[in-house]
Amino acid sequence: MTSVRGAIAFTAEGADRYSNCLMGNRASARMVAALVDPSLIGEHATHLRLVFHPLGARRWIVNWDEVARHLLGRAQRDLGQSAPDVIGTALLAELRGYGVPDPARSASGSLKAADLLLPIHIRKDDLELRLFSTIMTLGTPQDVTLQELRVETFFASDAASEQAWMRLMSRESGDLDGGNR
Repeated sequence: MTSVRGAIAFTAEGADRYSNCLMGNRASARMVAALVDPSLIGEHATHLRLVFHPLGARRWIVNWDEVARHLLGRAQRDLGQSAPDVIGTALLAELRGYGVPDPARSASGSLKAADLLLPIHIRKDDLELRLFSTIMTLGTPQDVTLQELRVETFFASDAASEQAWMRLMSRESGDLDGGNR
């Protein structure tokens, strides 16, 4: 497994509670460009849409059912906790409309240890990546802006994926600047 020392080359992105990308590193921009149809990419793109949309990353995710259940379950927990939230309700309806599996729920509704890391297996053309993702939130922030911030990071799960990732990062980036999207 890749050490945190190598994390700089991997994807890190900051998003609000609706998964709108507020900032991301160069690796994030590269990964999105490699997996998502350009018609879905724009400034502050909603990453849940970039994953769930039929032209999004889901086309290349080998363990799609597991990833979809995990992400939709998390979105339902995050967006279902506030009083009438028109934006959150609309986003959840949109995601469900793409025909995704129902999220697995524990009897207590609480998070399980397995909810901390999400394994993602990507295969597209000659690119094969086995990654794991973590999404971090601030537990008890005193500022509503911080309360809504999520930081998602991706790491290679094995040496072959780390090498494939480095090859992807070394390809020409075209007009990607690695800045905010």
